[in-house]
Amino acid sequence: NKGSIFILKFPFKQIKEFKETKQSVDEIDFTYNAGPNTKHVLVAEDTPKYMRLISESLKELGYSYSMFQNGKEALDSFEQSNDYDIVLMDCDMPVMDGFEASQNIRQLTNGKTIPIIAVSLTILFDDEVLYKDAGINDYLSKPFTIIELEEMMVKYL
Repeated sequence: NKGSIFILKFPFKQIKEFKETKQSVDEIDFTYNAGPNTKHVLVAEDTPKYMRLISESLKELGYSYSMFQNGKEALDSFEQSNDYDIVLMDCDMPVMDGFEASQNIRQLTNGKTIPIIAVSLTILFDDEVLYKDAGINDYLSKPFTIIELEEMMVKYL
């Protein structure tokens, strides 16, 4: 009756708990500069809860970002800047959805090769075809963990 005892310690960072209460966009930092030589993320997301999750996670991981509340705003910013390294795109937004915005980004000279990651509440089997047709490289299902986001960022940057 002898055995072994194992103690494992995991070095995970814990970010603030995200409450399910209604949140205002007034609480969100729409731009964040993590410093020189950091990767810059274009974020398109319209739900305050997920805007906060994404912004806090990107800050924790050391990325700069610019966040927009619909695909049209994100597309307009992308057209005016060559500064983005990756795009996190919600697919279900007002004005212009993420599929249309991604297709339009892919038509631009600076948008042909940039990684575009869909960020969506529901990922269905058929959605993978839609993502591919829109030029989306991969997807994260909301809510995601900071570890899942970090793995996705590392995969494409």
